[in-house]
Amino acid sequence: MSARYPTRREFLALGGAFVVGAVSHLEVVAQPLSKKKKVPRSRRVYRLSCRGRRCSQFAKIYAANLRFRTKKAAERHPPHPGHHTRIVSIVVSEEQYFVWFPRGIRPRNIVDLREL
Repeated sequence: MSARYPTRREFLALGGAFVVGAVSHLEVVAQPLSKKKKVPRSRRVYRLSCRGRRCSQFAKIYAANLRFRTKKAAERHPPHPGHHTRIVSIVVSEEQYFVWFPRGIRPRNIVDLREL
């Protein structure tokens, strides 16, 4: 009797199973050796949004350029009476946060991105 050679389909299935087994084993072995990834610290700041709302051009420009340290600061500084903006939070890196809101004797609660 002669030896039966695998068909191309069987050969690819066996090769794929071998590769999957080898790669999964490498991931299991490599995990304990890897160092913990340093997660960058982030801060939450607030801005006004006109998205999905009818707003004046002034309110759009105002909302696009101002960032607020707290939600209360954003509530205290609307673009004009009867505005239709809403307050949304965004996440920024800690470095960017301290560029916008530096520590000091009198820290600021509002930053205008046009003046940076």
